[in-house]
Amino acid sequence: MTLWRRNNGWLYEVFEISTDPSIFGNQASFVEMWRSKSPAGRLPAWRDFDPIEDFRNWYGWVNVEDVLCAAPYNARFRLFGTNITTIYGSDLTGEVIRDVPGRFFTEVEYLMSEKLVTEKLIGRSSGTVRWQDRRFHELCVIELPLADNGVDVDRMLVLNAVVKEGERG
Repeated sequence: MTLWRRNNGWLYEVFEISTDPSIFGNQASFVEMWRSKSPAGRLPAWRDFDPIEDFRNWYGWVNVEDVLCAAPYNARFRLFGTNITTIYGSDLTGEVIRDVPGRFFTEVEYLMSEKLVTEKLIGRSSGTVRWQDRRFHELCVIELPLADNGVDVDRMLVLNAVVKEGERG
């Protein structure tokens, strides 16, 4: 594991794709499922997944990004989980990430995604999302590379896990 950056109360980490899934704690089973789709050390492709079967433990918490450009990073949300839609207050399915208003993604997040795609790494970011309604959600986000040809990253599979939620005092 490498601490990549800290920004605005968020922690950004990067991992080699061979990293033992147990390091991801409560999200280890998601990383194990992703790795099980990886033939002989190659990256899995989106077509290798059966969303109904493979994501049944994570319905509503998964995003899939189709990479439009690795550097500077840009992608279109193929899938934006319903639970994440509720937290963010918007369904971003079909939206281009860089066209989404600034309150959702920071330049640091774009730079991290660029690093994950170009260097074929796993990413983990964690921090708190706060909204005007006084609710907060502490999230842990796991980003996993996908590649149709097993090598060149063309999608990112993302698990958004709520670690804690509540109200600010």
